[in-house]
Amino acid sequence: MAADSPRKTASVCLNRRLGGILLAVAGASFIVTGFCSAYGNDEPKDGLFITVPNPITDTAVSQIELRIKDAVEREKRPIKVVVFDFNPNGKPAGTGNIYPCMNLKNLINKLNRGQYQKIGSVQTVAYVQEEVTDHTVLPVLACREIVMSSKGKLGHILGGPEALDKDGIQAYEEAAKPWAIPSLLPKMKELSKNASMFEVDEAQKIGLCKAKIETRQGVQDLYGLPPWSLREDALVGRTPIVWRIMVSGALNPSKLGSLERRINDAIREKANVIILDLDCDGGETIDALGMAEKLRNLTDFSGVWPVKTIAYVPAGRSLGAATFLALGCSDIVMHPEGKIGGFDYLRGTDAKDLAIKQKMLVELAKSQGYPEGAFQAMLDPAQFLSLDAKAAKERGIARFDDVTEAKVLYERYGIEPNQVQASRDNWLDNIAAFFRNPIVNILLITIGVAGLILELKIPGFGVPGIVAAICFVLFFWSHAFAGQSSWEFTLLAILLFILGLALLGVEIFLLPGFGVTGISGIVLIIVSLVLVLLEQMPSTSQQWLNVGGALMTVSVGLIAGMTAAFVIAHFLPSIPYANRLMLAPPEEPQHVAEVALTQEGLEASALMGAIGVARTTLRPAGTAQFGEQFLDVSAEGDFVNAGARVQVIQIEGNRIVVKEIQ
Repeated sequence: MAADSPRKTASVCLNRRLGGILLAVAGASFIVTGFCSAYGNDEPKDGLFITVPNPITDTAVSQIELRIKDAVEREKRPIKVVVFDFNPNGKPAGTGNIYPCMNLKNLINKLNRGQYQKIGSVQTVAYVQEEVTDHTVLPVLACREIVMSSKGKLGHILGGPEALDKDGIQAYEEAAKPWAIPSLLPKMKELSKNASMFEVDEAQKIGLCKAKIETRQGVQDLYGLPPWSLREDALVGRTPIVWRIMVSGALNPSKLGSLERRINDAIREKANVIILDLDCDGGETIDALGMAEKLRNLTDFSGVWPVKTIAYVPAGRSLGAATFLALGCSDIVMHPEGKIGGFDYLRGTDAKDLAIKQKMLVELAKSQGYPEGAFQAMLDPAQFLSLDAKAAKERGIARFDDVTEAKVLYERYGIEPNQVQASRDNWLDNIAAFFRNPIVNILLITIGVAGLILELKIPGFGVPGIVAAICFVLFFWSHAFAGQSSWEFTLLAILLFILGLALLGVEIFLLPGFGVTGISGIVLIIVSLVLVLLEQMPSTSQQWLNVGGALMTVSVGLIAGMTAAFVIAHFLPSIPYANRLMLAPPEEPQHVAEVALTQEGLEASALMGAIGVARTTLRPAGTAQFGEQFLDVSAEGDFVNAGARVQVIQIEGNRIVVKEIQ
């Protein structure tokens, strides 16, 4: 026994070593298998969300089939899950005609059995958010799995006492058979609607409902589908009309205004696919969020079908504010050397302001079904995370991470290059962008106001009036051209500006002095200039801040313009050559008899009948000299030349009426 002990001990040690080695190998194999499963070359699971119209019609079934065919054949997507949302806009649904419902059931059965387009077996899911009644129940039962929200109800298949024909009965029996729930059809056929409905808790209890989920994003998470699966492609077999819009440089209101104008041009040309080539970095985030929301809700020229939008991130770009635009699109595709994020230029931004931007980005990502954590980190001052193409693809953000050029992008989406219309900034865009610059806006208002005042002070229509007209035309045109403000806003602003000028003219030429009419004219002019700087009527705190910024721009321009006008008017007569712009009044004729007036002024009775000389052209208002005093007067006729003799014929308060005499 003693001799055997060393052998047994050695044997035990050997066995332990072998066991340890085998355990290590097994553990390594498990880790490697898990790694390969997570990061291997297997194609990721893709899926479709399809909203089923209410009521279901043969046309609707054809559109659904075209959508699936389009995804499989044209887009070449590895579809493994199809989710049918039977409650459009979250409203109750029910179809009285059983035959289109039978057609949809047959299509679902083909998907279940792998008999459709040779794509293999597809997992079909019915999502019931609200009541689903009548024969809409039939295609719901045809799906392999049913997911319901807390408001979901399913049943009452007859919708009344009407009897089903033989084909209808057979269709329901076939749809109910896989569920193996004996009480399923008998309960749904009861005449009482409430009694024949399965609510979510009961449906879960009997195995009819797989899970209670409140949102489509929740369904996406349940089945592990990529974010783009949530966004339904409205092409459904239609010929793609594609516009590729290039966006370059840092985003600002002018750049975004130009982008919106070009998108509107594309929609007018019936585009149903828009590719945004985002050659961008840096820029203003708040303005970009507004454009992202417009992209999310973009519809075609009919106003019914959504437009498919694709954001392309080229090499060497990290987007910055353009990340908002990318999130607003249906799909994001990237060059292998492109990045999404890149908000480093915001370092040093006030923490509260940065938190607001972060919240906006995260909420936008959440609404589009993207992982919130990644986008929260992008505006976290401790990280300022940016993702390269590969990382974005792994997190389900980028649909493709290997789009090296436009040709590859077109191939991915089955687009012919000759179908694509390119749109770039042209010279008019560049000119309009220059005149929309805030500094240039102030200069235009300053020069325009100065020219307007000088034109009113200098007799005759001359250079100041022409310059003022040019400045205000450029101001209004540059904002209207980019579409930064809607045409309703622009038209209203122009009309208010013209009305303001008219009131000023009435005050100056018809009503000597300065009162309500003149003040109203100035207010209308200010309001018109502020309106054209706004995109829409303010409703949020940020939009009201924009109103304050616009008002500040206009106020600075007005004050600078008035100051410049009075300085120029004071020095212009003494400047050689420049003083020729002023029309000097003719010398007073020697034979004119004038009534001597004191500096303190005359009583009305003493002024009546006084004879003087028009020192400015009376059109009909102007200035006349009586003795050594200059008074504001109004001519009885329409026009009196400067230098003509005039006589006071009427006095009404502060209004002095004169007529020309020989």
